[in-house]
Amino acid sequence: MSLLLNRSLHLHIGQQYVRGALHTKRAPHKVLGRARQDFKHGAPQESLSAAASSTGELDSMAVNAVLSELLASADGHRPRLSVVMADPYIHFDVVHGEFGSASDRHLQSIADACIAEVLGDAAAGQHVRWQLQSDQRHLLISSIYRRDVATVIDAASIHGIQVQSIQPEFFVQWNHFGRATPTGQCVFATVNEDYLTVAFVQQGVITALSCGPCVSLDADKGDGQRLVQMVDLRASRLLASLGQPVRDVSSFMLVTSAVLDIQSGSRWTAFRVSEDMA
Repeated sequence: MSLLLNRSLHLHIGQQYVRGALHTKRAPHKVLGRARQDFKHGAPQESLSAAASSTGELDSMAVNAVLSELLASADGHRPRLSVVMADPYIHFDVVHGEFGSASDRHLQSIADACIAEVLGDAAAGQHVRWQLQSDQRHLLISSIYRRDVATVIDAASIHGIQVQSIQPEFFVQWNHFGRATPTGQCVFATVNEDYLTVAFVQQGVITALSCGPCVSLDADKGDGQRLVQMVDLRASRLLASLGQPVRDVSSFMLVTSAVLDIQSGSRWTAFRVSEDMA
């Protein structure tokens, strides 16, 4: 077996930091090294949209610092790099239609048009991806600034490694926990770094999404209770916008690395994720 295949390098790019871990593929849960670099204090913190759209020199320095530290302990190997981007960097959308006979080129044009409609002139700088879901009627779309992708690829190139994948954090959690969603109708939510993504799921298919920062609602409640309250509110608003009765939703799943306070009788079932997954 090639020594190259014995190492895997994982990078998580958050809103205000970059962290990474070096693993051995023979024992994936064994961590050979960890590194973290916070962004400079000059990075915008008050605006999620601003933080998500500004990489430039600041992000390059953080990514390079983490890669340098981890590769120093990689024994000369150059593993391929897997990257997870925090959800504020991503724009999500779901489009409904009869897509079963559509070509990949046609689906790409639909995804591009949807992003252009929402983002206007900013869409020209977006890298747009899509996935036709199993019902052939819901196109799941994500887009990310091309300059953010270039920042990661350029940093990897400097260190002589290749980028194997760049994934939104929500998709990582959905791919891991989504298989546990029951048949019927479900709400699937993720919270990381005070950013919330809520999906309405029917028969395992994401049919609608709502995303945004968590906003404190009740200062008298503890952090864990406030978080659940904020998730609950966004989920209720999403269901209301769809004209979907809450009584018809069979389960509410919440995936997060935060500490929660799920009260007795709450409709939410929580799943904690480790730092390696968040």
